[in-house]
Amino acid sequence: MSGRAPIPATVLGGYLGAGKTTLVNRLLADPGGRRIGVLVNDLGTVSVDASLVRQATDDLVTLANGCICCTLSDGFAAALDPLRDLPLDAIVVECSGVADPRAVAAHVQTPGFRLEAVVVLADASTITTRAADRYVGETVQRQLAAADLIVLNKIDLAGDAATLAATAALLARTAPGVTVVTAAHADVATEVVLGLRTNATTTASADPAATDPAAAAPPPEHPTETLTWDGPISRGQLEARLDALPADVVRAKGLVDVTEWPDRPAVVQVVGRRREVTQAAAPWSPDASRRSVLVVIRAPGPDRTGA
Repeated sequence: MSGRAPIPATVLGGYLGAGKTTLVNRLLADPGGRRIGVLVNDLGTVSVDASLVRQATDDLVTLANGCICCTLSDGFAAALDPLRDLPLDAIVVECSGVADPRAVAAHVQTPGFRLEAVVVLADASTITTRAADRYVGETVQRQLAAADLIVLNKIDLAGDAATLAATAALLARTAPGVTVVTAAHADVATEVVLGLRTNATTTASADPAATDPAAAAPPPEHPTETLTWDGPISRGQLEARLDALPADVVRAKGLVDVTEWPDRPAVVQVVGRRREVTQAAAPWSPDASRRSVLVVIRAPGPDRTGA
């Protein structure tokens, strides 16, 4: 792994029937130029277009677009190990419907990998009933509480306004402060699930202003903003600016010039309520403008039509 950046890992959780496998299928079919490694409990449930399959065995599918999908049947560590040295841009771990995503996320944080986010799917048509169930309610609520970002799926089946209001109240009570994105048929932008396609984590020596925000932009229903400023700021000022981001921010990523790290940029990553500020591995380039850039994705709202 000499000098190689850890592979970002996203954990997908949610109760049975929430739409996790449908979302995995979408990511594999349209990874947005990423090479994704996906770990699932049952490889047979992943319906990848046959035209994409380059090679398949009992526990591994290799796709022509650079993605791979493998089963967790031999255990979590055994499934992760072969992915460690592959040229992947991200990995996605699909939890079982009764698993605690927080526990799975703890397993992901091993050498060679970095936890990107815990994304939990919830079935908008059944989540309130599931959460109140005497047998599975505790499991469902624990899953929601573990989320950095919640995808409220099957919104088209959610029913009337009273049902939606009850669902919103449940999520606010069980997962306070967590951003919620609504979807139908698990149709969620890849950038929302896996993060922005900027070079912030790998090209810190380049001028951050050269990062192409358009390449990071999700579909129009998710408004994207690019925040820039000149001159260094303190870590405290940076944290204050992140605190001031709107509550509907789903993702944010960028490079920032901070006074405490005069030689290297700060790499900022925000996923829902999860925030990470780390020092870049590479120093600023001598000819870089050191202009701070933060690309922000916001959840769609009734008063917004998009970018």
